[in-house]
Order: sequence, then structure tokens, then C-alpha cells
Amino acid sequence: TRLPEEAVEPFRALGGNAEAQRAVRTQLSPALDKEALDELGRSGLLVAPPVVARYVDIWNNGVEEAPEQSAYLGPVLIVRGDSDGFVTEEVVAGAIAPRFPAARQATVPGGGHWLHVEYPHALARAVLGFLQNLNAGDAASGWRSGFSEHSENTFAQGFAEDVVLEASILARPIAGRALVA
Repeated sequence: TRLPEEAVEPFRALGGNAEAQRAVRTQLSPALDKEALDELGRSGLLVAPPVVARYVDIWNNGVEEAPEQSAYLGPVLIVRGDSDGFVTEEVVAGAIAPRFPAARQATVPGGGHWLHVEYPHALARAVLGFLQNLNAGDAASGWRSGFSEHSENTFAQGFAEDVVLEASILARPIAGRALVA
């Protein structure tokens, strides 16, 4: 996104700060109720402050030496809430969608940044609609067939031996095909 330093610094400082996380979640997702805020707060505090800062930097600056366009040429769905003050329509159009030549977009009315908590049924409908519209003639392969077969082994076959899974909810990256599977 290449936001200015003063815009991203507050996000870097969110790790371990429950009050600040709650304030940001309230700003970025106006529809979150108290229970949802509490649930997100509990999970957010599990993420170590350096991990939070690192993911903010990745979101803002990208990964060093990453190409402008993803090597993945398959279907991509980008879903955002129209009340998300961070992942705006401009951010999607200018920084996210151009990386994926086959990207499709969906917007959840009233949704903020945490759609999976705020509007899980609307998010599920968007994903299911996307999946149903994929070319039914293409046989699933690699990790896609692993999902359809519910097979951990098939899922992992397409991974490189040195694959690394990074996610904000993880305290540290997971490395290696077997562990990622």
C-alpha cells in the first residue's frame, strides 16, 4: 500500500495493547458488537508485538524482491467490506487487485475489516458464489484437489519442500511441507 510512515506507525504499535486494538477494530468495523470485539481482542493479544509490527510492514511495503505481479495466474477473490476504513476500494484497485490477473472482487455492504466475524454468512456466500463460478470443466489439481478430497497429503503435494506459512495468528512461521500440511 506504501502508506506514509505516520499512517502505519500506529498499526505497528498495536501488538500487546488491548485498548488500542479495540479502538482500531471499532474504527475499521463499525458493526462489531461487544462480544465480537472481545473475541477479536483475545485472539489479537496472542500475537507477539514484533509479529504484529512485521505484518504491518509486509502489508505496507510488500516482501523484498517480490514481483509486481504474482506468479499465481489462477482465480483470486478479493472480498472487502464497504465500511472498512483500511482496505478501501482505492487500496484494492491500486495495490491488491493489480497483482493478480484473474482477480475478482466482491463487496459486503456494511462490512468492515473483520468480515469473518461481522458478516460470516455474507462472506461465505461471496466465497461460495466465486467457487461455483469457477470453470467447472477444469479438474481440481494440487492443493485445490486436496480441499475437494479432504486429503492432507494431496493438499501438500503441490508445496515446495521448503514452503513457509506465515500468518498473523501464528507466533512464528511454520516451515516445511509436512508441518504446513
